[in-house]
Amino acid sequence: TGETTPSISVRAAGTYSVTLTSGNGCTASANVVIGQDQQVPTASIAANPSLTIAQGQSATLTASASGSPVPLGFRWSTGEITPSIAVSAAGPYSVSVTGANGCSATASAVLSLTSGPVVEAPFAITAVTTLNCTPVLPNRYSISFTPRYSGLTGQPVAFRVVNELLPTTEPGPYTIQLYSDNPRIRISAVQTGTSGAATFDYDWLAACLASTAANTPPRLVTAIPPQSATVGVGYSYVIPQGTFTDDQTPGSLRLSAQGLPPGISLSGYTLSGVASTTVGSPFRVILTATDPGTLSVSTSFGLAVAPASIEPPQPSQPFAITAVSLLNCTPIADRININFSPRYVGLTGQPIAFRIENELAATNEPGPYSLTLYRD
Repeated sequence: TGETTPSISVRAAGTYSVTLTSGNGCTASANVVIGQDQQVPTASIAANPSLTIAQGQSATLTASASGSPVPLGFRWSTGEITPSIAVSAAGPYSVSVTGANGCSATASAVLSLTSGPVVEAPFAITAVTTLNCTPVLPNRYSISFTPRYSGLTGQPVAFRVVNELLPTTEPGPYTIQLYSDNPRIRISAVQTGTSGAATFDYDWLAACLASTAANTPPRLVTAIPPQSATVGVGYSYVIPQGTFTDDQTPGSLRLSAQGLPPGISLSGYTLSGVASTTVGSPFRVILTATDPGTLSVSTSFGLAVAPASIEPPQPSQPFAITAVSLLNCTPIADRININFSPRYVGLTGQPIAFRIENELAATNEPGPYSLTLYRD
């Protein structure tokens, strides 16, 4: 592109290369191929209870899409931007669905009003519309869905998922996280003024696997800058959270590293240890991010190891925790699962015992650490 900065931003697909020139005139080159997703989603509208209602009733229109990676954006002809809307006026309604790649599709439906009363079916859950399914871990998914009813009277409906979601009168869609060893859940609804509860067995995993778009490889967002360490001195570097991303599972990437100096290893998102030799320096470290579907992307960076100082190493400043790098944050009902790594100054290469008051017992593991905490 002609730019001479360490980082550039590009918007067009193609092959990009960079040449690095050292002070002695030696050069090295690298290149990367940037692809562009142009997959267009397919949109549809489902009506609950139907597209024909009586005066004074309302219908819920729910948009769904397939064939495009998440996240999806919704915009109705009414101006609303939620997957579902409640309408009571006759006429046409349309929704535009936009995928993460910017491609969009439109669906429309016409709502009709009858002059006489509509014959109601018994109150029941007739089906479930799966709106979104995102793998969080290889065995855990975040799923968004909307139940579809018959026999609605306009009175409040209390909805719940047995053992998973407490009763709520919010109209949906609902989002919960589920493990794949529980592929079928029972949903239940009670309508005010109607006796009994309606139940439905929702095979969410089958619906999830059927609606999940084709897996695509992770992508490199930001290159790792050159690193340096010293023989016999403690080294620690936390891989920034935004180094890699993935369309399907951005929070579930697993990192691995090759070519590290002896004495330094990768745990989670943290490189740490004490280098034991300069032989091979500067080391070319290859860092790879792999998604739950085993697709991966790699980047490389240099790690130079300097000889040990004649004097015993002394910390440049007092030992302290200076910050915390948040690596992942996943809501789970009334709790939040977080993955994080503390950042230190004043390291001497000696073991560190880390703990969290009232939450995690002391451990010499270098991190990152994982906790599930209540929102209060």
